[in-house]
Amino acid sequence: MGSLTIIIALILIGLILLGVELFLIPGTTIVGILGFLFTIGGVVTSFTTLGTNLGFLVLGISLSSAGLMLYFGMKGNVWQKFSLKDQIKSKFNEDVELLVSMSEEGITISALRPMGKAEFRKGIVEVRSLGGYLPTNTKVRVIKIQDKIIMVEAIADVIEQV
Repeated sequence: MGSLTIIIALILIGLILLGVELFLIPGTTIVGILGFLFTIGGVVTSFTTLGTNLGFLVLGISLSSAGLMLYFGMKGNVWQKFSLKDQIKSKFNEDVELLVSMSEEGITISALRPMGKAEFRKGIVEVRSLGGYLPTNTKVRVIKIQDKIIMVEAIADVIEQV
């Protein structure tokens, strides 16, 4: 009776781990490998302790359970509950010509390492410093716009925050 409990526990844990791998956190592989090993361990234990006939019965039940789990998991659109449905439709600095012009001054709203965001008169854009680090709230001036990349340089020290 104790060996039957161990066999059932091994197979259930294995199937649960396989389900977690397939439907909740796909791609982790370690969970799937552990689930496969637990299930195989349960089947092998059934062959060694219960005999060949009951071993094949346990193997059949395990395979059927795994097949049913896969079928109902896929049929139930489990993926739809976890999938991202939002789409990013904007592009990197797509309206750069409308938002900034050469020699325009603005202020960094994030640290530039060397990329970050700066606010100008008409909006916030992604900018690049000349390679150095610029902290937040640094006054900057546009020195070059090429291929929608806005190059800036610092023109003053960091503005004190109130």
